[in-house]
Amino acid sequence: MTGRMGMRAGRHAAALGVVVIAALMGATLAWRHGAGSVQDDDPGRWVERTPRVEGSPWVPWREPARQLDAWFPGAKGWRTELRVLSGMLPEVGRMLGRAPGADDGALRLNCVTNAAGEELGVVCLRRVRGEMGAIELVLGVAPDGKVMGIALQRGRETAETWGFLNGSPWMGAFVGRRHGDPLRPGVDLPSAPAG
Repeated sequence: MTGRMGMRAGRHAAALGVVVIAALMGATLAWRHGAGSVQDDDPGRWVERTPRVEGSPWVPWREPARQLDAWFPGAKGWRTELRVLSGMLPEVGRMLGRAPGADDGALRLNCVTNAAGEELGVVCLRRVRGEMGAIELVLGVAPDGKVMGIALQRGRETAETWGFLNGSPWMGAFVGRRHGDPLRPGVDLPSAPAG
């Protein structure tokens, strides 16, 4: 029982860690909704449309074999879980320093397992906002909340920005860190180039 509870606590730490790192990488996600009245096919009838919030589509995992080998030696597979964070939204909002957006209420976690079915960690994929558009972020986290690896799959940033973000000093600065560790630019993380 203790092992299962420890694994749940690890997933909780991993989920919070993913949200914090996604925020650090620039996660500001948009609300898309419609409000007001619209006319349906019957010209004499009006239909009230309720405002709705839509999240962005899930990010595909583009290089699972390479990342599993590098981040979780001994990994033999994974299973996908949807982790709903609605009960944690006030805490998530405090951590992000802003009101949670539509995409902050759920995480799709890829639970990595070894041949015996034991969980080695989770991989989470998120789309975060960069200056030039969306950036796909892949994050591997151990059950104790330690970042095992981080990668950017795709993005539309300038060559200089992409080179900095994807450079080993920047990405390497996250590896080994846990939720709550300081992440101060220029101190704990490399400073961004001027310009």
